[in-house]
Amino acid sequence: MSSYGMEIFDASGKLVFSSERRTVQILQAGHFTLDWDWLATATITFPPVSKRPQIYAQLAGRTNVWANNSGPYYDWNTGRLVWDVDWYQMYPTVGPFKKNSDGKYNEITFSNNAAFLLRREFGRPAPGANSGQQFKDIPYVIFF
Repeated sequence: MSSYGMEIFDASGKLVFSSERRTVQILQAGHFTLDWDWLATATITFPPVSKRPQIYAQLAGRTNVWANNSGPYYDWNTGRLVWDVDWYQMYPTVGPFKKNSDGKYNEITFSNNAAFLLRREFGRPAPGANSGQQFKDIPYVIFF
């Protein structure tokens, strides 16, 4: 039996975090939402701490498809306005903890990433539509 209050192991069974306390201190908890495109970010600011905190965010299994629309432009061959669309399979990711000017940890950023280009279509009569669930109300907890 461990003398630690909390231990976190990675998928290979390696210990990646252990608390010297029997209980953890929660710095902040809440929810965040990401817009559809790959430039979408959500920055969480929490009270500054000198020791690097840990984070839990419910990201596993979340994916959607983002339609990156270019256009409209006039297609002289068809005589109408058309769109070029790239559909990307997207997933949310968590960035590294950032420090403030005093050298204390106080911020973390979540963002969208494109896993791969799912489909490309040129000269569509209408823009493409996003599909799947938007990354809304994702719970997170920052603690140490």
